[in-house]
Amino acid sequence: MIHGLTLKEYIEEEKTKFSEMTKAEKISYFKEYYLKLCIAAVVILGIAIWMLIDFTSGIGKVVVSGGVVNLEISDEGIQYLSDGYITYLGDGAKGKKVNLAPEIFISSEDATTYTAFQAELAINNYNYLITDSEGKRFVSENECAEEVTDITDTDFAKKYIKAGDTVYFILTGSEEEFDSGRKVLEYILNN
Repeated sequence: MIHGLTLKEYIEEEKTKFSEMTKAEKISYFKEYYLKLCIAAVVILGIAIWMLIDFTSGIGKVVVSGGVVNLEISDEGIQYLSDGYITYLGDGAKGKKVNLAPEIFISSEDATTYTAFQAELAINNYNYLITDSEGKRFVSENECAEEVTDITDTDFAKKYIKAGDTVYFILTGSEEEFDSGRKVLEYILNN
């Protein structure tokens, strides 16, 4: 109820008022009673649309999840493994994304790093890992390594990884998702 009137009665009353007004009075009346509401409605609608677009653009399906363990990767290397890989996949991957953890450091001297990383491996958080010998040993001991490939001499490792050790590419995760990791290995070996 608006001022003791039903919505229908209120609308009829407003129509009657408007029909009795001159053009200048109608503009003045609109400015006084409705302009602020209209501006607020447009702003709220704009914010809602912007939030919806922002929300939906960040929800692309994850095509692969990877991690770089005990190695230093350049910003260009991170770009290569994320946006570059999406481009490599082609039009079918538009709107999709890559999850990449570029700074995973584990140490035999710090048990908490081992425990946290072990938990991530247990829940199949990664389809692949790029790691040094220490990371390879840890992943193998936890029976999470499916396939291990030495990628030390690849252009990728030479350009983007700062290493004084062998660089390994390890497939991890669930068996149903090994193809995702294999495609990244193929990308690294062929580009």
